[in-house]
Amino acid sequence: MQRAYTPGSCQWLFAAQEWLISADHLYQSTRRLVAIRGSYSQAKNDLAIKQCGSAVFTILLKNEGDYLEDFTLSIKNDYSKIKAVLSEKSVRVERQGNREVYVSVNVLEGARKSNTKFVFMSTCMVYNRAFDETGITEKHPTKPASPYSACKLSGEELVISYYHAYNLPTVVLRPFNTYGPFQKSSGEGGVVSIFIKKDLAGEYLNIYGDGAQTRDLLYVEDCAKFVIAAGESNKCNGLILNAGSGRDININDLAYLICKDKSRIKNIPHIHPQSEIAKLLCNNKKAMDILGWAPEVSLEEGIAKTREFIGIAQR
Repeated sequence: MQRAYTPGSCQWLFAAQEWLISADHLYQSTRRLVAIRGSYSQAKNDLAIKQCGSAVFTILLKNEGDYLEDFTLSIKNDYSKIKAVLSEKSVRVERQGNREVYVSVNVLEGARKSNTKFVFMSTCMVYNRAFDETGITEKHPTKPASPYSACKLSGEELVISYYHAYNLPTVVLRPFNTYGPFQKSSGEGGVVSIFIKKDLAGEYLNIYGDGAQTRDLLYVEDCAKFVIAAGESNKCNGLILNAGSGRDININDLAYLICKDKSRIKNIPHIHPQSEIAKLLCNNKKAMDILGWAPEVSLEEGIAKTREFIGIAQR
């Protein structure tokens, strides 16, 4: 059986052997989707494919541009013969919600026709805040506080409906705040990468609001292993699974952990206070029990690895 993956908020896609990768948009990636027209020889020039371990690849897409009506990349055992299957037409969809739903249905139909397992990358941002130190389980109340998280919830319902209606093997993944190498470090990038970049430049680290909000930060390698484990296992079909470190940290403390200089940490007015989630703390028990997965990289180690990557990238 092949596996299909949707990117959503996760900036890394992974494939191995007969797995199928589908891509629409990488929100947090340093590169974004560009409409590709023409032959594979042209398409391959728009893809940066980097091997990172046994039978695992990171797919990075260049530039921001038109969105494809259908885009799939199939990786076989012979990695030298990568084939990109592209639709003849590309389509620009201006509204995020329409694009998310459109692409999800498109790829779900392809997965159903080819009997391909569908792995949907959702987000922890669909949840209401954590109420205590036991953390957020998959049964925790949802509370979409932004159109982005609402789109993710609608995508989840579509995926689950295909499991029940067509017996299509699917799984919905809700990773908590993923960070690490290749994460965008400006604009709407991840807080860890943004803080590290500013620290290396000797700049102020700006925190929206009072900085008491907490986040459960999951290193990208742990997230990748979680995604692959869910794709390989049939035990999680039809389920929703969380992944996080199981430890949260408030943003003030995170900033100090990164720069060690309180004089360069500033709290500024929040630009979207209505969308802020006060406490995000993951309960991993379900994923650990079903997949045998557990995070391995501590926050301190992950920050050090990310700092090394950003430092090299800036040279």
